[in-house]
Amino acid sequence: GRYTYRNQPSICEWNCKKLAEALKPVLNYDKSKKILDDVYRKEFNECYMSKMRAKLGLSKPIENDQ
Repeated sequence: GRYTYRNQPSICEWNCKKLAEALKPVLNYDKSKKILDDVYRKEFNECYMSKMRAKLGLSKPIENDQ
């Protein structure tokens, strides 16, 4: 279950949040968590779609490419 292929994006996000918790002594946790909440999913999806387009030989995104 938890680490199935389908769950990898969520587990990666969870791991990043745990890393931010571990770095509390040197980084502002609330700021780190907010950045992860605001940026992670969008960046993950953009990178994933870019890699899938390249794998399929598609050079650029198309409208509503999700």
